[in-house]
Amino acid sequence: SSAALGADGKRLRKKNNGPEGDMEAERKLQVHSTGGGGVDGIYIPSDSDDGNFVNNFFLFAAPICHESSSAVNGCGTDAKGNDLYLDICSPNLLPDSTISQSACGCLDQAGCEATGGSMMVDMDTGVSLCVRPEEEVCAKAHPDYKRLNVMANMHANGSVNYWGCQCVRIERNMELLFTARTFAPPTTPDPSILRFNKFDFTGSIPGNVFIKNFPTMTDAEKLKYENMPDLSAPEYPVTASSDTVDLLRKSNAISVITEEDYEIKHNVQDVIAAIGGPPTHPTCDLSSSFWGELQHVVHVAKYRRANGNQDSANLANHLQTLGYNDWLPHYIPTLWSGDTVTQVAEHVHDEPPGDWQTRLIHQFLAQGLEVDYSIMPERSAVEFIGAVVRLYDINTHFINYVAPHNFAAKWHAGRARPEEVVHAIVNGKINSSCVPAELYNDIIGNFADLKGATFDYPYGASDPDGTAFTAYEEGSPRHPAWPAMHSAASNISFWMQVVFKPTDAQVCEAMKIDYGVSYARTIAGVHYKRDNLDGLNMGKEVIRRDIAKYLHNHFDADEAAAQAKADAIAQSFDWNNYKQLFDKCNS
Repeated sequence: SSAALGADGKRLRKKNNGPEGDMEAERKLQVHSTGGGGVDGIYIPSDSDDGNFVNNFFLFAAPICHESSSAVNGCGTDAKGNDLYLDICSPNLLPDSTISQSACGCLDQAGCEATGGSMMVDMDTGVSLCVRPEEEVCAKAHPDYKRLNVMANMHANGSVNYWGCQCVRIERNMELLFTARTFAPPTTPDPSILRFNKFDFTGSIPGNVFIKNFPTMTDAEKLKYENMPDLSAPEYPVTASSDTVDLLRKSNAISVITEEDYEIKHNVQDVIAAIGGPPTHPTCDLSSSFWGELQHVVHVAKYRRANGNQDSANLANHLQTLGYNDWLPHYIPTLWSGDTVTQVAEHVHDEPPGDWQTRLIHQFLAQGLEVDYSIMPERSAVEFIGAVVRLYDINTHFINYVAPHNFAAKWHAGRARPEEVVHAIVNGKINSSCVPAELYNDIIGNFADLKGATFDYPYGASDPDGTAFTAYEEGSPRHPAWPAMHSAASNISFWMQVVFKPTDAQVCEAMKIDYGVSYARTIAGVHYKRDNLDGLNMGKEVIRRDIAKYLHNHFDADEAAAQAKADAIAQSFDWNNYKQLFDKCNS
């Protein structure tokens, strides 16, 4: 049987009545060598320890599969004298074997290569490893972390579920390094279960636009969370399980808001229904609109990576040749005229919410903007508070009002980011038969640099870097794709028509800013088309439901008149018809 020494020096063995020794879950993770054919490691029981290793973790620090070991590798040789390689990724190769063998297994070179592995030699121990892409990532992510740990869940029937790998620093007595969760969406003939999973428990997140208050967790808690299976379709909506919500709120996932949140004023599922229902997800249905949306993002990403310094109008012309009308030259905001593709993507990167709408307000005030006094009360011939101050207040209010509804919808649907799906395709986590051939070849041919990539923080530290699909170093934000918050916050073109009497030219410029902020996130590679359009329409719908009461309570506006005007504008102003809207502006 396999054996290991715990931090107290007691030997651990697989036994029906549980491991020997007093193994506290929060004990420092220090590993001592057992030598010979044992397994260096430490067993950590979960809260539901039933004495049979069920739902528990076993850490393998420098695993050796066979009792017989050579100086060349940990598996010895086969009957013909050929080297066998330690396979750290495949469970149940030897179902009647010890824990170490079940979790590791030994393969010959042909068997390793047949399962997508490649050969590596641990220079410290001389152990030959059959290493899969996930383990290569783990090894490369931190060059000074030399060894690979296998995380496995031992079931009562002796089977082992492989969960992921960790890197350990041998210079620090094998102390565990809690890196980002291994990105491993399940390989399945049907990828429809793939959902948003870009979060971890490192206690780190880039940027200065967040208030960060990571909880203090014990080593055992970190271990449990870091190596949990990826969230999939059954975990969304996240409100289906309080455990899922608690898990996410302890991670670096951003603003995990549920439909019961105190800031939610309108039934989120009603709002989702009002904008056309939830989004699509990856599926083996090759005719699904999801694949068309992803193809669009891929086309834009290819162009941006090759031509980022070109005028964004050139991207618009290029997309037209491909049959897209999503970004035409006359859609581009005046404020962005002449800006490059890279600059447009950067315009919507960690900027203050409503930044471009605020800049537009500056422009409109300089031009002159007329208040609709049939809606708003008139104070004096020259108005500052009732016009200028009010403009900025309304803009900020509606962004804040829409935001929690938007994020509750995100965590309801859990749509995976484009970079997650592309990463899964490149790394074989989605069966190629489930992806339209043209799209599959496009992704494999143009994003091979994502093979074996990670989303580990700090971004760019690993090579390759999983975030390289996008325009941003950190890649997509750590919350689901649909609906886009940049889009939901971009509705000055709607509410301005209720409160003021803008000129046709001002309405068109406001639409260009709202749509530009929205589509620029696709240019950056972080959103699909439906994320943008549904986000724009969600923002408009939530504002439509609130605007009359808000204007009445805060500015003594005529509530009935304001609601009637808002309803009429909303009826004739559907972002799904963006081309007709912009064609009218261009006439």
